[in-house]
Amino acid sequence: MHLTPNALYLFQQAAVDPIRWSPQEVLARASQKLRTTISSWWEQLEPEATLALPITITERALVDLARAAVKSRQQIASRQSVQWRLNSKFRVATGDRFLTALERLGVVSTSGGHVGFTHHTLLELYLGLGLALDGTLPKTVIEKPRSSLEPVNTPDGRSVIARMALAEPEERESLIQTVAAANLHIASWYLYFDREARTRLGDWLATEILREIHWDQDKSSEQALAQSLASLASEAVAACRTLLDSRVACLPACLAAVDLLADCGVPEDIKRLQEFAAEPALGQWEIDQLRQLLRGASEVVADEQALKRYAREDNLEIAKATAGFLLRLAGKAVVQHASHASHTSHHGHQPPVIVERIAGGAIDHLGGQLVATAGSSFYQQQSALRGLMSTLPVLIDRRKLQISELAAQVVKAAEVGIIKISHRANS
Repeated sequence: MHLTPNALYLFQQAAVDPIRWSPQEVLARASQKLRTTISSWWEQLEPEATLALPITITERALVDLARAAVKSRQQIASRQSVQWRLNSKFRVATGDRFLTALERLGVVSTSGGHVGFTHHTLLELYLGLGLALDGTLPKTVIEKPRSSLEPVNTPDGRSVIARMALAEPEERESLIQTVAAANLHIASWYLYFDREARTRLGDWLATEILREIHWDQDKSSEQALAQSLASLASEAVAACRTLLDSRVACLPACLAAVDLLADCGVPEDIKRLQEFAAEPALGQWEIDQLRQLLRGASEVVADEQALKRYAREDNLEIAKATAGFLLRLAGKAVVQHASHASHTSHHGHQPPVIVERIAGGAIDHLGGQLVATAGSSFYQQQSALRGLMSTLPVLIDRRKLQISELAAQVVKAAEVGIIKISHRANS
């Protein structure tokens, strides 16, 4: 990336400090302003400089350039490939004029046979515009866990921030919810810089983040979610109060809620924290929920009619698996026989051998399908419940130990929170 004088002037006109601001801040706060400024300047250039290309074609070309450049470690593309794309896609022979005009605007810079954006946030801006034009989100974001912090620090992940910033006001709220379903951290980064969106959706996103915090989560993911929750500040307070009052959430989520109230709570929250810390069996509600689930599964499985039906369908599943196994053996035997016959028969007898091979393959395939076919929904449900009954007792024992270890930490955090809130109220 080469931040040219023209690029610095572009960012200055958009009231952006590309050196001091984080990429997330540039994209969340200034994507729309940068796009509008570039579009306006493009239309003001001489038609012989721009070939009178409309801004819609120019933006599409910049999207294509961004998608090509992001594949390179240096985030550049060959000048020749850019010109070829314009010629093949829009049937316009641009020569060097197109790129020269974009250089004048501070959008791209060229060096030798290569071209790239003057700043990586401009590349990510046009990647985001491409998402808007196509109505998609990057696969690299969707395929990662919702709690993964990794996408936030990639061009694809940051382009989603630009996508939200470029959205029309009437679609932005639903888009933020869609993004949060894919990655909570990207959504929280955007809300951190968009106060209006945070006011509307901060409580909702905080609830989603708290639901994502759970036992057996690696420490780095848990800390990252707690930081995203903290970034919502006062807008997350209501969600944290609701979670603590419910007495149903897991203790790791409760700890995150207590920490946030410690930093953003008001004197009225002191009583809430006192009562929560004074719970005689802190976290016992989780054990009660698991025990209730175990009892419920047992009741369904132990029902007399269900037992009879399960035994009948279990026999059917065994018979089906046996039949499938025998069919696969038979199919292989037919194919082997056909292979042997092909070596011993004369030329005029080849067609029957081929027919045998086809028939043997079909029998083998049918056996495989029979083995792979799932049982009835009732059978699957009953099998799942039996599996649950086997794993829940072990899970309950492990959860008891985890709760006993974390409860003291939650109580300590609540006590610290009370001190912090009192100090703020008295200062």
